[in-house]
Amino acid sequence: MSELLSKSVVMNALPHFEAAARMNSFTKAADYMGMSQPSVSRYVAALEQTLNIDLFVRENNRVTLTNEGKILYQAVSDGLAGITRAFDVIGGKQTISIGCSHAIATLWLYPRAGKLESFFPNTNFVVRSEDRAENIDIDDCDVSILFGNGIWKEKYAYQLFPEEVFPVCSPALAEQLKIWSRPLEVERFNTLPLLSEGALYADYVGWADWFSFFGSKYNSAHQERRIFTHVNNIEHAMAGRGIILAWNGLVDRYLENNWLIELEGFRMKTNNGFYAVLPNHSQYRDCIGKLIDDLG
Repeated sequence: MSELLSKSVVMNALPHFEAAARMNSFTKAADYMGMSQPSVSRYVAALEQTLNIDLFVRENNRVTLTNEGKILYQAVSDGLAGITRAFDVIGGKQTISIGCSHAIATLWLYPRAGKLESFFPNTNFVVRSEDRAENIDIDDCDVSILFGNGIWKEKYAYQLFPEEVFPVCSPALAEQLKIWSRPLEVERFNTLPLLSEGALYADYVGWADWFSFFGSKYNSAHQERRIFTHVNNIEHAMAGRGIILAWNGLVDRYLENNWLIELEGFRMKTNNGFYAVLPNHSQYRDCIGKLIDDLG
Protein backbone atom coordinates (compact mmCIF):
# COMPACT_ATOMS: atom_id res chain seq x y z
CA MET A 1 0.00 0.00 0.00
CA SER A 2 1.39 3.42 -0.94
CA GLU A 3 2.29 5.92 1.78
CA LEU A 4 -0.33 8.36 0.46
CA LEU A 5 -3.07 5.72 0.49
CA SER A 6 -2.05 4.57 3.99
CA LYS A 7 -2.32 8.13 5.30
CA SER A 8 -5.71 8.46 3.65
CA VAL A 9 -6.99 5.28 5.35
CA VAL A 10 -5.68 6.43 8.73
CA MET A 11 -7.10 9.96 8.52
CA ASN A 12 -10.52 8.72 7.38
CA ALA A 13 -10.66 6.07 10.11
CA LEU A 14 -9.46 8.13 13.10
CA PRO A 15 -12.80 9.88 13.87
CA HIS A 16 -14.58 6.51 13.84
CA PHE A 17 -11.89 4.96 16.04
CA GLU A 18 -12.08 7.89 18.49
CA ALA A 19 -15.87 7.62 18.82
CA ALA A 20 -15.76 3.83 19.31
CA ALA A 21 -12.96 4.14 21.89
CA ARG A 22 -14.68 6.96 23.78
CA MET A 23 -18.00 5.09 23.95
CA ASN A 24 -16.62 1.54 24.30
CA SER A 25 -19.07 0.48 21.62
CA PHE A 26 -19.17 0.31 17.82
CA THR A 27 -22.96 0.52 17.95
CA LYS A 28 -23.00 3.71 20.04
CA ALA A 29 -20.28 5.20 17.86
CA ALA A 30 -22.40 4.45 14.79
CA ASP A 31 -25.41 6.18 16.32
CA TYR A 32 -23.25 9.16 17.27
CA MET A 33 -21.83 9.48 13.75
CA GLY A 34 -25.10 8.78 11.97
CA MET A 35 -24.05 5.61 10.15
CA SER A 36 -24.43 1.86 10.42
CA GLN A 37 -22.48 -0.23 12.93
CA PRO A 38 -20.82 -2.35 10.17
CA SER A 39 -19.47 0.86 8.62
CA VAL A 40 -17.75 1.87 11.84
CA SER A 41 -16.37 -1.66 12.19
CA ARG A 42 -14.96 -1.51 8.66
CA TYR A 43 -13.21 1.81 9.32
CA VAL A 44 -11.64 0.46 12.51
CA ALA A 45 -10.65 -2.82 10.84
CA ALA A 46 -9.01 -0.88 7.98
CA LEU A 47 -7.09 1.19 10.52
CA GLU A 48 -5.93 -1.93 12.37
CA GLN A 49 -4.87 -3.55 9.11
CA THR A 50 -2.95 -0.45 8.02
CA LEU A 51 -1.15 -0.16 11.37
CA ASN A 52 -0.81 -3.96 11.67
CA ILE A 53 -1.97 -3.94 15.30
CA ASP A 54 -5.13 -4.77 17.23
CA LEU A 55 -6.68 -1.63 18.72
CA PHE A 56 -9.65 -3.34 20.39
CA VAL A 57 -10.36 -6.58 22.20
CA ARG A 58 -13.71 -7.81 20.94
CA GLU A 59 -15.72 -9.94 23.38
CA ASN A 60 -19.32 -10.72 22.48
CA ASN A 61 -21.02 -7.31 22.14
CA ARG A 62 -18.35 -5.47 24.13
CA VAL A 63 -15.13 -3.83 22.98
CA THR A 64 -12.22 -2.59 25.08
CA LEU A 65 -9.02 -0.89 24.04
CA THR A 66 -5.75 -2.78 23.89
CA ASN A 67 -2.65 -1.09 25.31
CA GLU A 68 -1.78 0.11 21.82
CA GLY A 69 -5.35 1.31 21.37
CA LYS A 70 -5.17 3.33 24.60
CA ILE A 71 -1.98 5.06 23.42
CA LEU A 72 -3.54 5.93 20.07
CA TYR A 73 -6.82 7.06 21.63
CA GLN A 74 -5.03 9.48 23.96
CA ALA A 75 -3.08 10.94 21.04
CA VAL A 76 -6.19 11.25 18.84
CA SER A 77 -8.25 12.72 21.67
CA ASP A 78 -5.58 15.32 22.43
CA GLY A 79 -5.19 16.10 18.75
CA LEU A 80 -8.91 16.63 18.19
CA ALA A 81 -9.09 18.83 21.30
CA GLY A 82 -6.25 20.96 19.92
CA ILE A 83 -7.95 21.26 16.56
CA THR A 84 -11.20 22.27 18.27
CA ARG A 85 -9.40 24.96 20.24
CA ALA A 86 -7.82 26.29 17.05
CA PHE A 87 -11.23 26.47 15.36
CA ASP A 88 -12.58 28.31 18.38
CA VAL A 89 -9.80 30.90 18.27
CA ILE A 90 -10.33 31.42 14.54
CA GLY A 91 -14.11 31.66 14.95
CA GLY A 92 -14.07 33.82 18.08
CA LYS A 93 -15.61 31.13 20.31
CA GLN A 94 -14.56 30.16 23.80
CA THR A 95 -13.90 26.55 24.78
CA ILE A 96 -14.68 24.96 28.13
CA SER A 97 -12.95 21.64 28.83
CA ILE A 98 -14.71 19.16 31.12
CA GLY A 99 -12.91 16.23 32.70
CA CYS A 100 -14.93 13.26 33.95
CA SER A 101 -15.25 9.49 33.89
CA HIS A 102 -16.85 7.70 30.94
CA ALA A 103 -19.80 6.80 33.20
CA ILE A 104 -20.41 10.41 34.25
CA ALA A 105 -20.11 11.59 30.64
CA THR A 106 -22.61 9.02 29.37
CA LEU A 107 -25.10 9.00 32.24
CA TRP A 108 -25.07 12.59 33.52
CA LEU A 109 -23.27 15.03 31.21
CA TYR A 110 -24.40 14.14 27.67
CA PRO A 111 -28.14 14.06 28.57
CA ARG A 112 -27.72 17.68 29.75
CA ALA A 113 -25.82 18.89 26.68
CA GLY A 114 -28.75 21.00 25.50
CA LYS A 115 -28.90 22.94 28.76
CA LEU A 116 -25.15 23.45 28.73
CA GLU A 117 -25.26 24.88 25.22
CA SER A 118 -28.17 27.20 25.98
CA PHE A 119 -26.49 28.43 29.18
CA PHE A 120 -23.15 29.02 27.42
CA PRO A 121 -23.98 30.33 23.92
CA ASN A 122 -21.12 30.65 21.44
CA THR A 123 -19.15 28.08 23.42
CA ASN A 124 -17.68 24.73 22.47
CA PHE A 125 -17.35 22.01 25.07
CA VAL A 126 -14.47 19.53 25.02
CA VAL A 127 -15.17 16.45 27.14
CA ARG A 128 -12.06 14.61 28.30
CA SER A 129 -13.39 11.37 29.69
CA GLU A 130 -11.37 8.59 31.31
CA ASP A 131 -12.10 5.02 32.42
CA ARG A 132 -11.28 5.99 35.99
CA ALA A 133 -11.76 9.37 37.62
CA GLU A 134 -8.27 9.37 39.16
CA ASN A 135 -6.82 9.51 35.63
CA ILE A 136 -8.38 12.93 35.03
CA ASP A 137 -5.85 15.77 34.91
CA ILE A 138 -7.89 18.30 36.87
CA ASP A 139 -5.24 21.00 36.40
CA ASP A 140 -5.68 20.75 32.64
CA CYS A 141 -9.50 21.04 32.69
CA ASP A 142 -11.68 24.09 33.21
CA VAL A 143 -14.17 21.92 35.11
CA SER A 144 -13.78 18.38 36.44
CA ILE A 145 -16.66 16.23 37.66
CA LEU A 146 -15.31 14.19 40.55
CA PHE A 147 -16.46 11.98 43.39
CA GLY A 148 -15.40 12.80 46.93
CA ASN A 149 -16.12 14.66 50.15
CA GLY A 150 -16.12 18.11 48.54
CA ILE A 151 -12.60 19.08 49.59
CA TRP A 152 -9.86 19.44 46.97
CA LYS A 153 -6.67 21.37 47.66
CA GLU A 154 -6.65 24.81 46.00
CA LYS A 155 -9.89 23.99 44.19
CA TYR A 156 -13.48 25.17 44.47
CA ALA A 157 -16.20 22.50 44.46
CA TYR A 158 -19.96 22.68 43.76
CA GLN A 159 -21.98 19.62 44.72
CA LEU A 160 -23.95 18.16 41.84
CA PHE A 161 -25.69 15.52 43.96
CA PRO A 162 -24.97 13.55 47.16
CA GLU A 163 -24.17 9.86 47.00
CA GLU A 164 -27.14 7.57 47.47
CA VAL A 165 -26.71 3.93 46.44
CA PHE A 166 -29.61 1.54 45.95
CA PRO A 167 -30.51 -1.72 44.16
CA VAL A 168 -32.33 -1.62 40.82
CA CYS A 169 -33.41 -4.14 38.21
CA SER A 170 -35.68 -4.41 35.20
CA PRO A 171 -39.45 -4.57 35.76
CA ALA A 172 -39.49 -7.95 34.01
CA LEU A 173 -36.89 -9.45 36.38
CA ALA A 174 -38.70 -8.03 39.42
CA GLU A 175 -41.89 -9.69 38.21
CA GLN A 176 -40.09 -12.96 37.49
CA LEU A 177 -38.48 -13.03 40.96
CA LYS A 178 -41.69 -11.78 42.60
CA ILE A 179 -39.84 -8.98 44.40
CA TRP A 180 -41.62 -5.94 42.98
CA SER A 181 -44.49 -5.31 45.37
CA ARG A 182 -43.56 -7.33 48.45
CA PRO A 183 -41.20 -6.06 51.18
CA LEU A 184 -37.79 -7.73 51.22
CA GLU A 185 -35.39 -8.65 53.98
CA VAL A 186 -31.82 -7.66 53.22
CA GLU A 187 -30.68 -11.31 53.55
CA ARG A 188 -32.95 -12.23 50.65
CA PHE A 189 -30.64 -10.35 48.29
CA ASN A 190 -27.99 -13.03 48.80
CA THR A 191 -30.30 -15.47 46.98
CA LEU A 192 -30.86 -13.11 44.03
CA PRO A 193 -28.73 -12.57 40.88
CA LEU A 194 -26.48 -9.67 41.85
CA LEU A 195 -24.21 -8.14 39.21
CA SER A 196 -20.95 -6.55 40.28
CA GLU A 197 -18.44 -4.30 38.57
CA GLY A 198 -14.93 -2.98 38.97
CA ALA A 199 -14.43 -0.08 41.39
CA LEU A 200 -15.25 3.25 39.75
CA TYR A 201 -13.23 5.36 42.19
CA ALA A 202 -11.68 5.37 45.66
CA ASP A 203 -14.27 4.72 48.40
CA TYR A 204 -16.43 2.98 45.80
CA VAL A 205 -19.50 1.32 47.32
CA GLY A 206 -19.82 -2.33 46.32
CA TRP A 207 -22.24 -5.06 47.40
CA ALA A 208 -20.16 -5.93 50.49
CA ASP A 209 -20.35 -2.31 51.67
CA TRP A 210 -24.08 -2.15 50.93
CA PHE A 211 -24.85 -5.36 52.87
CA SER A 212 -22.72 -4.15 55.79
CA PHE A 213 -24.56 -0.81 55.86
CA PHE A 214 -27.82 -2.69 56.36
CA GLY A 215 -26.37 -4.95 59.05
CA SER A 216 -25.83 -8.07 56.96
CA LYS A 217 -22.99 -9.89 55.20
CA TYR A 218 -22.50 -10.33 51.47
CA ASN A 219 -22.25 -13.97 50.39
CA SER A 220 -20.38 -13.60 47.11
CA ALA A 221 -19.90 -17.35 46.61
CA HIS A 222 -23.36 -17.78 45.12
CA GLN A 223 -23.47 -14.62 43.02
CA GLU A 224 -22.71 -14.10 39.36
CA ARG A 225 -19.91 -11.55 39.35
CA ARG A 226 -19.31 -9.55 36.21
CA ILE A 227 -16.55 -6.99 35.89
CA PHE A 228 -18.05 -4.27 33.72
CA THR A 229 -18.28 -0.52 33.76
CA HIS A 230 -21.32 1.05 35.38
CA VAL A 231 -22.77 1.81 31.95
CA ASN A 232 -22.38 -1.84 30.93
CA ASN A 233 -23.98 -2.99 34.16
CA ILE A 234 -26.99 -0.73 33.59
CA GLU A 235 -27.42 -2.29 30.15
CA HIS A 236 -27.26 -5.79 31.65
CA ALA A 237 -29.78 -4.83 34.32
CA MET A 238 -32.16 -3.42 31.67
CA ALA A 239 -31.85 -6.72 29.81
CA GLY A 240 -33.03 -8.56 32.92
CA ARG A 241 -29.73 -10.29 33.71
CA GLY A 242 -29.52 -9.28 37.34
CA ILE A 243 -29.74 -6.64 40.06
CA ILE A 244 -27.17 -3.86 40.25
CA LEU A 245 -26.30 -1.08 42.65
CA ALA A 246 -27.19 2.28 41.14
CA TRP A 247 -26.45 5.90 42.02
CA ASN A 248 -28.97 8.70 42.25
CA GLY A 249 -28.27 11.31 39.63
CA LEU A 250 -26.94 8.69 37.21
CA VAL A 251 -30.03 6.50 36.70
CA ASP A 252 -32.82 9.07 37.09
CA ARG A 253 -33.99 8.89 33.48
CA TYR A 254 -33.91 5.08 33.56
CA LEU A 255 -36.23 5.13 36.56
CA GLU A 256 -38.46 7.85 35.10
CA ASN A 257 -38.92 5.85 31.89
CA ASN A 258 -39.51 2.61 33.85
CA TRP A 259 -36.56 0.95 32.13
CA LEU A 260 -35.34 0.11 35.64
CA ILE A 261 -37.12 0.07 38.98
CA GLU A 262 -35.77 0.70 42.45
CA LEU A 263 -36.14 -2.04 45.05
CA GLU A 264 -37.31 0.42 47.67
CA GLY A 265 -36.29 0.67 51.28
CA PHE A 266 -32.59 0.06 50.72
CA ARG A 267 -30.99 3.44 49.96
CA MET A 268 -27.50 3.75 51.36
CA LYS A 269 -26.50 7.38 51.99
CA THR A 270 -22.88 8.39 52.52
CA ASN A 271 -21.03 11.61 53.30
CA ASN A 272 -19.62 11.73 49.76
CA GLY A 273 -21.04 13.04 46.53
CA PHE A 274 -20.31 14.13 42.97
CA TYR A 275 -18.87 17.61 42.51
CA ALA A 276 -17.97 20.09 39.80
CA VAL A 277 -14.40 21.05 40.69
CA LEU A 278 -12.76 24.24 39.41
CA PRO A 279 -9.52 26.11 40.10
CA ASN A 280 -10.00 28.81 42.74
CA HIS A 281 -9.14 31.49 40.20
CA SER A 282 -11.51 30.13 37.52
CA GLN A 283 -13.40 32.70 35.48
CA TYR A 284 -16.33 30.26 35.38
CA ARG A 285 -16.94 29.98 39.15
CA ASP A 286 -20.05 32.14 39.36
CA CYS A 287 -21.69 30.95 36.14
CA ILE A 288 -20.99 27.27 36.90
CA GLY A 289 -22.72 27.71 40.25
CA LYS A 290 -25.76 29.22 38.56
CA LEU A 291 -25.74 26.47 35.92
CA ILE A 292 -25.73 23.72 38.56
CA ASP A 293 -28.70 25.34 40.29
CA ASP A 294 -30.50 25.36 36.94
CA LEU A 295 -29.60 21.76 36.09
CA GLY A 296 -30.97 20.54 39.41
